[in-house]
Amino acid sequence: MNENKNQKEMKRKTVMGMLLICLVLGAVSVGCVIGIVSAEDTTNKKFLFDESHHQSWYNYIDAGLADFAKELRNKGYQVDRVTDGPITYDKLKDYDIFVLPNGLVGKYSFDEGVKLLTDDEIKAIKKFVADGGGLFLFGCGWSWVDYTHLSIEKAQVNRIGKEFGIKLNDDIIYDPTNRYPGCREGEGCPIFHRPFIKEHPITKDVYEITNCKGFPSSLTISDPSVDVVISGDEDSYTGYRGEYYKKGENPPFIAVTEYVKGKVVFAGSVGFLLSIDENNDGIKNLYEYDNKKLGLNIIDWLSVSLAKETASKLINSVSTKIDALKRKNVDTSLIEQALSRAEDSYELEKYDEAYELAQNAQKMADDAYETAGYIESAQSEIDEAKSIGADVTDAESKLNDARDALDKGNYEYARSWADDALELAKHASVGSVKIIDLKALATKYDQRTVVVSGTIRDIETVYGKGYTFALDDGTGMISVVYEGGLGDIQEGDKVMVSGAFQASTGTVAAETVQKSGVGGVPGFEAIFAIAGLLTVAYLIRRRKEG
Repeated sequence: MNENKNQKEMKRKTVMGMLLICLVLGAVSVGCVIGIVSAEDTTNKKFLFDESHHQSWYNYIDAGLADFAKELRNKGYQVDRVTDGPITYDKLKDYDIFVLPNGLVGKYSFDEGVKLLTDDEIKAIKKFVADGGGLFLFGCGWSWVDYTHLSIEKAQVNRIGKEFGIKLNDDIIYDPTNRYPGCREGEGCPIFHRPFIKEHPITKDVYEITNCKGFPSSLTISDPSVDVVISGDEDSYTGYRGEYYKKGENPPFIAVTEYVKGKVVFAGSVGFLLSIDENNDGIKNLYEYDNKKLGLNIIDWLSVSLAKETASKLINSVSTKIDALKRKNVDTSLIEQALSRAEDSYELEKYDEAYELAQNAQKMADDAYETAGYIESAQSEIDEAKSIGADVTDAESKLNDARDALDKGNYEYARSWADDALELAKHASVGSVKIIDLKALATKYDQRTVVVSGTIRDIETVYGKGYTFALDDGTGMISVVYEGGLGDIQEGDKVMVSGAFQASTGTVAAETVQKSGVGGVPGFEAIFAIAGLLTVAYLIRRRKEG
């Protein structure tokens, strides 16, 4: 959508008017500053504005952003500015936040000519963010192109913004239904509102913001990790030069991202923070709607390094996991000691070290929680086995070993022993069982060693695999599979079968088949001894297969 000559002239006059105000009110203080100028207030949160790249008056902390700078100082921030380039890492490293406004350069600025970011400056800013700094970028794309006659790609904020997957567009965001009072349709002064203001720390208690009579530009996002937090609504679109976004495409206005240990906020205009009263209603832009709240939220979020934030979150997460472990009656003393070391480093502001120590505590907590799950599963299986009278002595012994290992932080051993306890419980012998009970409680007896006595019937030879036969104990019949030899056992003989019951097939996989009356019927102790040997044999075979 092209703008007519009257609109262009209006913009030119607006910019010229702003510059004249600056020259009258603050030219001396702005024009004579060199180097880095520090505020009187000192705090552990330090904030640096860039004024070294021919930015216009409304990007200066004692002119267009004077009230915003005052609000930051009132919150305890040290607000400084750099007026003498180049930007180096040494100049940035002692600050928490660096603000880089887009330049509005050329014949309408204080200085003639364009002062672009150098490659070395870009590297320095990128390293600053990677090391935990916060970066606030803002500017209008259309004004850069109009007043520098350079491509939008060369804009200061785009030279660095592309490193984080965000680009400022050469356009204006329009909204035909939600406009700042006094704006006509076709003028780019939208009111951004919920739900197109997403939940994020920078938008806490922010419901409506506006650039007032300014003309905000949209952003293009090229990295999926970038989060658009404020965008135009359902009928917003972009125009002026080209058409980046049509109605319904919600042109992005403010985006945030995290990079290594640092954070970035990118806004398509600074109009919402300005110390000017564009509506002549006695209220400066900064104090319209929720503009001030948004601005302060942005700085507060950027001021907390990602290293500090992630360490804090991780420490809290581990603390929550410890509480959960205590509810499972797990001894957490070792994990608490590890977490205490992380908390000590955090208090000393050694956030990277705190994060690493918290990671170690988290691994211990996660291992303990996983191991506690193994132990719970084994205990559940033991309880199930007990309910049908199974001998779980060996399983309980193994489970006690597992609990001891868990309390001592030997998680691998604890899981192994808990797994053994589970298998021992699953295959725990229940001794002599009636067939009617075996069928009625099939799922409880599944995989367990049972002893069934009765009359052998329907013997069949399975070539190369032994025998199948039926066993009748007077309460019912069950199928038996046996891979050994039957010797002199014949149809109608009384036999005792010991083996694992398979609920899925309703059969007993016999390990032994013994003729009753030959040497007498074994007593209960003998039955359990046989079953115990079978279980041990099973575990040994399982370990070898594993």
